[in-house]
Amino acid sequence: MKVEQIHHVTVIVDDLEKACAFYEEVLGLEPVNMVPLDFPAQFYKIGERQQLHVTEWDDVHSFRGHVCLQVDEFMPIFRKAKALGILDTGPWGKTRMLPDGAMQMFLRDPAGNLIEISCKPGTLVDAEVFADPQVEPERGVFVSGRNDPRGRRRAKTFAEAEAVNAN
Repeated sequence: MKVEQIHHVTVIVDDLEKACAFYEEVLGLEPVNMVPLDFPAQFYKIGERQQLHVTEWDDVHSFRGHVCLQVDEFMPIFRKAKALGILDTGPWGKTRMLPDGAMQMFLRDPAGNLIEISCKPGTLVDAEVFADPQVEPERGVFVSGRNDPRGRRRAKTFAEAEAVNAN
């Protein structure tokens, strides 16, 4: 047996209509047809074979747990998130360019779910973004200050990790 892919991720919201507006208008996700359910929900298409399920419940949200969505263009979503004031630097730090050249930022949906937005290495990024106070000026990764060696037990350079993960 082998896990082939993630089919879907579910995020819990407290107001389905507000959440749908966010996922459709801010992130540009396309709703998919669904089976009838007895609870408020909307499913969205991610790529060709994956989905994001948004459901309304009275649950507690995680501070650091998140869903990462990879986008083809970073700057439009960065500008939109910045204008809306929804960038969140609390759990994982400022927007940054990772050592491999990919960009990474975090934002919150209206229900408080943390959403990571990333792009592939080499995606066009405007140089002036690095002067923004919510953006790290240098490439790097989040540093927690915990200095726990378990984070390094299988560590490789980004190039080594990419080569392993590509296979």
